[in-house]
Amino acid sequence: MTVPIVPPAPSLPTRTRDDGETTSTESSTEDVLTSARCTDVGNARRFIAQHGTKVRYCHTWRKWLEWDGTRWAIDETGAITRRAKATLDALFHARAGPPFPAAPCSDSSPVP
Repeated sequence: MTVPIVPPAPSLPTRTRDDGETTSTESSTEDVLTSARCTDVGNARRFIAQHGTKVRYCHTWRKWLEWDGTRWAIDETGAITRRAKATLDALFHARAGPPFPAAPCSDSSPVP
């Protein structure tokens, strides 16, 4: 089922500085990936920074919608879940190295 709803904004969001000048937030996606806290709220902010113009959630329908270039379509393929996983993958790649350092192992060492 597809639903024609207002399309996403054609331009990137902007913010107004204290001096009144408007600047683009285009570079903020990378900032959000590394600076947002490692919480559910931080992960939600990362997701919105990466995919916010292409996804919506309709509380009335309890459905995720994805912009297909023409209209908002109900996500019946799990694309939103894949986008969420991609957001977390990007977080791990943005951080320095794996979460746990690799420890050298030998066949003769006992397992603790």
